[in-house]
Amino acid sequence: MQEIKIHPAAECVRLMDADELASLAASIEANGLRDPIIMGRVNGADTQLLVDGRNRLLACEMAKVEPRFQVMPFEDDEAVKAFVADKSEHRNVSKGQHAMRIAWLWPEPKRGMHSQSRFGTGKGGPSKQRLSDARSVLAFSRELALEVRDGNKKLDLALAEVKTARDAMSSEKEMLSRLRQEAADLADLVEEDRMKPREAIAALDTRIEDAERKRISATQLLASLVNTWHPRTADPADYAARITENVDPKHWPKTVACELSKKELQAVAQVVTALAEMADKWEDR
Repeated sequence: MQEIKIHPAAECVRLMDADELASLAASIEANGLRDPIIMGRVNGADTQLLVDGRNRLLACEMAKVEPRFQVMPFEDDEAVKAFVADKSEHRNVSKGQHAMRIAWLWPEPKRGMHSQSRFGTGKGGPSKQRLSDARSVLAFSRELALEVRDGNKKLDLALAEVKTARDAMSSEKEMLSRLRQEAADLADLVEEDRMKPREAIAALDTRIEDAERKRISATQLLASLVNTWHPRTADPADYAARITENVDPKHWPKTVACELSKKELQAVAQVVTALAEMADKWEDR
């Protein structure tokens, strides 16, 4: 049999499963094909496209029965869509499936559809909200839309999956933005697919926690030193004189890493100067 091309509009109707096709094939084998397979000639084109009867065609092939075709002229693709939507069997189809069929035919809202009672929104058709939901699923994932069309997944469940996926995408963008501001090296790893966004954020949080622990430790050490050396109510110069007047280098403990020398004391003085500058910054806050 020559390969038959399918019009995209025909894909709004699900293909039967194996058992359903076998049943239809048995019926066709016993009684013949009741309804012809509709081929469309759109806008006077030479090429004919199947617009209705994909399941009947498959069942005929299974039953080894020569299919009957009827060729119909269509002004344009919109006319094909209207025919398919009007022709499609709606029995044993959920409202979600019906909405997905219409979304498949018209992925974008079309003016006047609300008044088309058989395949638009309104009486006999899906609600405006359900149609909007179906379009959202279709726009995000053709695979999910097919599951809804075929009745393998409820529209509400597919919509929830889309929301979760979109939230995750949005969250990943926010994470990458934070990484770019606070840890450019980690952001580079994410963009190079060498690290997942959440892994990079976890690494950044660990860095921040480690840095905070270091700040706490350093601050507490400084506090203990200040508490030890602070002159309290005494004049700082008198206090310094008292604690140094009896200092003798020969008694400097061997267990202390540095020596009691001019060089070492100058280093200490530099540290004290740095602390004084830091104190000025604290007061500015």
